[in-house]
Amino acid sequence: MYNNKTELCPKGVSLVICYNYENPNDNHIVFLVVSRGNTEGSPIQTVLLKNGMEGKIGWYGTLELSSNPQFNVTIKSILLG
Repeated sequence: MYNNKTELCPKGVSLVICYNYENPNDNHIVFLVVSRGNTEGSPIQTVLLKNGMEGKIGWYGTLELSSNPQFNVTIKSILLG
């Protein structure tokens, strides 16, 4: 569950931010996502900013990081419209 929501990328345009809770400047990735909601298939996405983290938004709005982080990760999803 993300921000008390059941979906990371609900239907519409979202900003998804994933970062190191202790030091967000060192490890973060920010996506702009256009999604049809919780469906099979990856949404349209653009990485706007990244530093120390690699990944993508996958099927059903899942966050898929390239490697397992060695720190606490915070994930925020903001529905823009």
